[in-house]
Amino acid sequence: FNKKKNRVRFRYHIKEGPRYKIRNLVIQGNEVFSEEQLREMMKLVPGEHFNARHLAKDVNAVTNEYDELGRIRAIINAAPRFLDESGIADLVYEIDEGDVYRIRRIDVVIGGVNRKAEMSPGMNARA
Repeated sequence: FNKKKNRVRFRYHIKEGPRYKIRNLVIQGNEVFSEEQLREMMKLVPGEHFNARHLAKDVNAVTNEYDELGRIRAIINAAPRFLDESGIADLVYEIDEGDVYRIRRIDVVIGGVNRKAEMSPGMNARA
């Protein structure tokens, strides 16, 4: 506290753990996209340091590709698998591709007037 007892100063001591390098990418559950196609969508590659923000972007990029195919419920779980060797981890992607959803019917009514939709029956649904 300061002398007036109206302010507090906090000091944090942070001890960072070791940085982990990615040894391998392990991709499981994929059938629609080949492992090669999935790896092309990802920025994290073996030999680089693990970065949670880049992992989130990779998961989002892969999810968007499944979304474009109408697989709006595809689930991509990705997590590092830490090894006995310090500073090394495998990055494991578990993919549930889900089913394809198609649009059956679209009714757009605004103010009592039918409007044209930008999608049409038979198209793949997208999130």
